[in-house]
Amino acid sequence: PSLPLPTLLVVGADGGGGAPTLPRSPPGHGPWLLLLPLTLGLGAAVNPAYLPPLAAAMTLPASLGALAGRPGAALFVAGTSGEGGAAAALVLDPHDVRPSTAPLVTFAPAPRSTPLAGLDPSLALGFWCGGAGEYEGLASSLDALAAAHPRAVLVTVGDAVVAGPGGRTGLGGGSGGSDGGFELL
Repeated sequence: PSLPLPTLLVVGADGGGGAPTLPRSPPGHGPWLLLLPLTLGLGAAVNPAYLPPLAAAMTLPASLGALAGRPGAALFVAGTSGEGGAAAALVLDPHDVRPSTAPLVTFAPAPRSTPLAGLDPSLALGFWCGGAGEYEGLASSLDALAAAHPRAVLVTVGDAVVAGPGGRTGLGGGSGGSDGGFELL
């Protein structure tokens, strides 16, 4: 049996600044791959106010980590170690691979540790929700995280405009379906 294609949800800010809004109810049919592009500061590093909620978001059960980096280096953040401002990012550098004994296969070395505060402030968090219950659990967890850190909100949860194939939009109800496309929220 074939597995259903996930719906890719890219949840962005409304253009007026501030945190992106994740629909409270799952749009369309799951599973869902959520990408949350964020800008967590204006300088060369993450604003310290965002470090505790960023570290906490990456411990959520649905977390896939983050696509991040620092000037001149792309990184996959697999998780964090430590808490708050002292948290370290456990990173894999996609450019640092070593050959294996099998042809055409390479393996990344073990994750490195780098200060979470040293990452470039433009990054994208990733989450996987296999069903509606997981999606709703993630939305609830992100809502609680925003309430716990009101001065450094990563994402809000509520009604969101969903843009589906062809630019069709609707409020929070979803329009993408399982056609293999993606939705911009």
